[in-house]
Amino acid sequence: MRRRKGYVSAVRRRNNKVLQTSKHALTYRPPSPLPHAAMESWKQWLPGCPFDWQLRPPEAGVEAVRRQLLAVLDDCDGTDCDRLRWRLHTAERPQELWLLRDQVFQVVVAQHCLAQAHERIDSLLGAFRTVLPGSMFSRT
Repeated sequence: MRRRKGYVSAVRRRNNKVLQTSKHALTYRPPSPLPHAAMESWKQWLPGCPFDWQLRPPEAGVEAVRRQLLAVLDDCDGTDCDRLRWRLHTAERPQELWLLRDQVFQVVVAQHCLAQAHERIDSLLGAFRTVLPGSMFSRT
């Protein structure tokens, strides 16, 4: 590769100093100051306390619905069922549990039969009505 006249040919780092070799000599160029203005703008979006979300108690009624969903899976086993139990345990809001109903249904169908899965999921509707808004149950 040919070296062009007047262009910087290489950048070397020594002891956290940036040295550029140019046509005539090595020159010291200090690193750019950090944090940049762009980084400062991102910092406003970062949470002040990253563990704040783990310290919040679950919403009222979530534990009762969680117990009922776990009871539906009592006689099911396998890795898919274990993963689903873990997801049920880590859900924090009733909406998350509501969205996991389909996976509960799929596990029960795989382990038992379609009629039993329908029966078990339908028995959960009363528990969900106490913690979710009525608009989630209406069919339009």
